Formats: sequence, C-alpha cells, structure tokens
Amino acid sequence: MKGFFAFAAALFATSSGYCAPAFNYESAVSSASLAPEHIEPYDGGSAWRLYYSSGTYPYGGWQIYSATSTDMANWGMESGVRISTSGIGGANVLGGFGMYYDPSPSLGNYHYRGFLAAANTTLPTTGYYLLSARSTDQINWEMVSTAAVSAAYMNSPRPLLRSDGSLLLLYITDSGGAGNPSDYRIYYSTSGDHGVSFGAAAQLKDDNAFAVYISTLTGGRVRLYYSAPYTSTGTAPCAISSYISSSGGFYFSKETGVLLSTTTSTSQFADFAVARSSEVYSWRLLAGVKTGATNYIASALSDAPYAVSVSPNVVYYTDSSRDLTLSGEVFSQTISTITVSNGSYSIYVASVTRNSDISAAFTVQPASAPLGSYTVTIINDNGKQSALANALIVDYPPGTETITDNLFRPLRGETCKFDVAVYNPGRLTLRAYTINGQPVKKIYDADIASGVQPAIIWNGDTDAGNKAASGLYFVTVKGPKLDKLEKVVIVK
Repeated sequence: MKGFFAFAAALFATSSGYCAPAFNYESAVSSASLAPEHIEPYDGGSAWRLYYSSGTYPYGGWQIYSATSTDMANWGMESGVRISTSGIGGANVLGGFGMYYDPSPSLGNYHYRGFLAAANTTLPTTGYYLLSARSTDQINWEMVSTAAVSAAYMNSPRPLLRSDGSLLLLYITDSGGAGNPSDYRIYYSTSGDHGVSFGAAAQLKDDNAFAVYISTLTGGRVRLYYSAPYTSTGTAPCAISSYISSSGGFYFSKETGVLLSTTTSTSQFADFAVARSSEVYSWRLLAGVKTGATNYIASALSDAPYAVSVSPNVVYYTDSSRDLTLSGEVFSQTISTITVSNGSYSIYVASVTRNSDISAAFTVQPASAPLGSYTVTIINDNGKQSALANALIVDYPPGTETITDNLFRPLRGETCKFDVAVYNPGRLTLRAYTINGQPVKKIYDADIASGVQPAIIWNGDTDAGNKAASGLYFVTVKGPKLDKLEKVVIVK
C-alpha cells in the first residue's frame, strides 16, 4: 500500500468554506471499501499509525487494519489484522473505531484503549452495541468486553479523556429509532472507570450528523468535527463542520462555516480522521468518500493560518510602541510577516515572534496613525495568509483629571482645583451635587480643545451665588473619553 496518497486527483473543489481553520483537498486514492477511523502518533511523534476499517461501504466490515507514515502523505500497510469483531455477538458490521491513550497506572501496560460500534445486520431485529478493546503497543489488540452502551444504530465512537479524569465517549446514534439517516444525531456517554461502564446516553447537539471525530488543540481546547448529511442515494453535498470546547470537552460551542465539503450530491463522507500533520502546525484530515459507485480515501490539509483575535485590540495614536498578541490557529513555525492596515495607511510592525501554533506576539508603532479600524493580516512561511478585519482600533487616549484640596473652607477663601487633560476636542462639564443628588453648582460647561486645560476652580458657591453648606458633595467630571466622580468636603 505504498503511495497510499501519492497522486493528486481533481475530484473535489480546491478550497472549502471559511472556518477555523479550513481544509483544502490534496489527493485521493481509490480505496475499494476502506474508511479511515483513527490516526495515532507513535515513535515519539515522528510517525503516525492510521487505523481503517474494511468492508461494505459506507460501513466497515468487522476488521480493523493499520498503515504507517512518517509524512502523512505516503502510507505503508502493516500486515495482519489489528482488531476483528468476527464471532462477537454475530457481528458483521463495524460502525467505526476510536481509541485514546490512558496513562492511569491501574491499567498496567494496557494504556491504549479502543471502542468499536458493531452490529449483526442479518438478525430480524438489528441493534448496535459498543465493544471495548485494549493494547500495550498499538499493534496487538484484545477484546475486553461489551460496554454498557447499545442503540438501534451507532457509528464512529470517539473517546476523549477529560482533564478531571473522566472519559467522554461521543458517537452517532439514531434519535428516532427507525433507521432514518435524517435522525442521526451526536450523543455522548461518560465513564468514571476507564471505559468499563458508561452512564446513560444523552444527546449532545441537535445537528444531523453521520460521523464525528475529536482533536485536542494546543492549549487544551477540544474540537469536535462532524459530517452531514448522509443519504444512501445522495441528495445533497456532504460537509464537515465543527464545535469547539475551551473547557477541555465539557461545553461545546458551534463554529461558523464549513471545514471541508464534497462538491456534488453524489459525493458522501464516510468515517474520517484528523491529526496534527507532519508540518507540525497544520492539521491533516483523511476521509472516506463515495462518489457515485466509486469509493475513495481523500486527504486534505489545513495549511492556511486562521486569525481569531488581537489583544489588546485598542491602541492610541500617542503610543510610540505597543506589544500585541494575535490568537488563532495554524501559525507556521516561521511567520513571514504580520501587517496592520486600513487600506490607505499601514502601521509599522517592528517585530513578530511566534509563541506557538495558536499565538504570535508582535509590536506596532502607532504614533500619529489615523484614528479608526485596521485589518491585521498574518502570512505563513508558505505564503498562505489570513486577514482579520476590524481587529485593531487606533483611538485617542482617555482624558485625565486630578483634584486638589477636595476638603476646603470657602469662608476662609480656600478653593478646590480640578486639573483636566483631554486628547480630543469636545464638551467638558463639571457639576456639583449633594449626596441626595440635588444639583448645587454648574462649575464648568464649555467646548474645549484637546490638550491640558487651564485649572478649573470651585470656590464652594452655589448656582444661586450663596456659599454651600458644610457637608459631602459629589462632582461629576465629563468630557471627551472622560467620566469621573469626585468627592468634595466643604467645612465652614
């Protein structure tokens, strides 16, 4: 099986919808009836092992095989069968395989744990059940048990070891119980004993889905991929979309757009697998695809950066230099450049430092830059780029105000002084109120130019020209980007 994905095929569109991040097709190879199930790194992360099922499309048969690669472009088939469900409950259909590494000492040397959804479709009443397998070396697997999850239909079980030590198992099942693909939904069950037993099944999301996959991003975020729809006749293009969890797989939020899609209603995704690619910063997706009567395994790569946010996202035109952080995904090991422009004016970027594949630090010099919104563009070393509109705002700084002698005796000629500086012209008002909110004195109310203002004095008089009574007063100071409340005490 050398050269598993060795040739390019113009079977698909060259780019997919905009998402975080988008995948682009690289190549495809006729797969007869193979479907990718899981990709697991080994040999210290320098190589990858692909597990795939073989059998009647779009479902696997009852055997899992494997292939290895050092670049994720060329795969070599390994001899032998990794897992077979033959003879277990009369299974003749395999609805997907998922695995994970569990470091718990209680598992001895069996740290690789796998789950398979299987069924016997020759029985009068079909039903899927979850099988559990274990391995010490990724190669030799032994069946352990039938776990306590069963359903009328089940596909692509995907385990995730969460930060609290519990195991989350995601899978597709039939919410309607009638075998209608339009009723396939994403469900989950949890286990507190390393997958020996699971709690009750619950629906995670209401999206129609045929297959799911999970990947853990840098920083501990978890992405849930799903494909939809699947129809035996092919009535709509099939798309892979996603949810993201920043809490380690406890809560998932929908991501907009499409990561990858087929181009016609006759092309459908079967199971698929996603892994961090040999480019380190990119992601590679391998998908089983049916186009008409032909089956393929397609390879797609996320090789373009995806910019999400800039922090802080406001700088001032008075700043000589500001350090910022660009967050996103798929930032290459050498970032070519980051630009900041509003179309007619570009802010000088003094330096760029890649923190990781999801973060880059850069320094801008916005002094005297025109006010307004700017687009930030990151360009990877392969020339691929991502532009984030309205990512950075150049503004004028907040105004400042300081009060001097806020405890004073008007009858002795003492006053209270307010020093104000603003960086944009506008209206400036200072008003004094009693603690009950009753107006006492309009100290100042006028249009001002930008800059340091002449000192504003309150001698303790009221609007009526009388001296204010002894007590506590509040003075509001409002101007261009200035809104403060000062306490003043008058003593007679």
